[in-house]
Amino acid sequence: MRGMTGWLANVVQSSNLRWLPHFLAGPAVILMTFGWLGWRSRSGLFGFLLCAGYGVAFMIAGRWDNFYWGAVIAPAMFAGIVFAPRAVSQLVAAARLPGLSRLQLAN
Repeated sequence: MRGMTGWLANVVQSSNLRWLPHFLAGPAVILMTFGWLGWRSRSGLFGFLLCAGYGVAFMIAGRWDNFYWGAVIAPAMFAGIVFAPRAVSQLVAAARLPGLSRLQLAN
């Protein structure tokens, strides 16, 4: 069991994210996965569950020498980055408290 770091390492090492510094590549994988939720449809949910399912499989059954498993899911995960801005904006909108304006937060 390698956990979250094993999943992130598998996807990063088997894609072009390996050229990025690790502090950028790891969050990019998370954004790709949750970006699918920005597409509010059955297809978006399927894309998220597919990426998350592979993530759980990597976390449970992955070993250090089978990073190439990430090559199976990496192309689908990269498509999720397209929806990431929308997902992040929806998350920020949902986190805002109703009735508070920016002026009230500044004081």
